[in-house]
Amino acid sequence: MACATRRHVCYVLLCALYALNGLGGATWGRFGAIYYNILGMTELEIGIVSASIPVVRFCFSPLWGLVADYCRNKKGVSLLTRCASTVFLLLLALPWIRRVGFYAVLAVCIAMSAFVAPGVINAHTLDFLGPENVRGFGRIRVWLAITWGLGSFVMGEITDRYGFEWNFILFGVLQAGAVVLTAFIIPGPCCCSPRPRRSTAERGGSDSRCAFATNTGGGEEAAVRVSDDWDPYAVAPDPSA
Repeated sequence: MACATRRHVCYVLLCALYALNGLGGATWGRFGAIYYNILGMTELEIGIVSASIPVVRFCFSPLWGLVADYCRNKKGVSLLTRCASTVFLLLLALPWIRRVGFYAVLAVCIAMSAFVAPGVINAHTLDFLGPENVRGFGRIRVWLAITWGLGSFVMGEITDRYGFEWNFILFGVLQAGAVVLTAFIIPGPCCCSPRPRRSTAERGGSDSRCAFATNTGGGEEAAVRVSDDWDPYAVAPDPSA
């Protein structure tokens, strides 16, 4: 497979992963307070649980970044944190959690939040893009925003019609899909990731937009210029077409 095609496939897979992340987050993110209310928790208890989640994430997310850097395995750390946070959240669907009440819910939410590390997969994506193509990160991450918004709208209707159990079911299915996609389909840093451009001095003082010169066969040299808007993820055209 040509490098340009492989880059394009990697790009599409990462877009799909972020889309799944948005859908999975939408099944719970805006509906947690509804579930706490179903459990009969007071307004104070709901406030404590809701406030604990961002505080714990603030403390633990940087630590997972350090672990990923130390192990040099962002993909593996992302899989670990995703699986752990998913398991902890799904514990909230168990009947004994409902019987125990507030303290069990608080403990599970704290444990879940300790394993939420979206920055790790963001770093993996940036590794794939390379320092010269960071603009592509916004194009990938926008799919998370789109699916989060659409998913929140759809999940509101599903929750009203079928009950909150479907939030847990769909969350588990979507997270399982994201785990499979990350573990078995999305590669590590792509061997065809765009390489940084050489400086003008390294190119022997050539024009900054001139990539290389080719001999046309008739003895004439033609400079092949690379546009500043070159998209490294576009599939290369078939020269035989």
